[in-house]
Amino acid sequence: AAADLAYISSELEFSATKEGICHGFCFWFDCEFEEGVALSTAPASAPTHWKQATVMLPEMLAATPGARLDCKVNFQQSQDNERQYEITLEM
Repeated sequence: AAADLAYISSELEFSATKEGICHGFCFWFDCEFEEGVALSTAPASAPTHWKQATVMLPEMLAATPGARLDCKVNFQQSQDNERQYEITLEM
């Protein structure tokens, strides 16, 4: 139902695979419709008018192999444009 899309929240679990600095997170989506029709905005997929999103962290995070970078991501649908979401992260 459309009401189910007004607010989406999910706990995400990440582990660093190498040493480096984490500046933010990138998001994309895959959607499967009826009759085998699919839409993906993944970086390796064919371009569409839908795009990926990047959420920058307020401060960089140092990461070492195995370090946990878990977060909660929230998508709040815009009241002015139902195709637009405000994305927030909680670390």
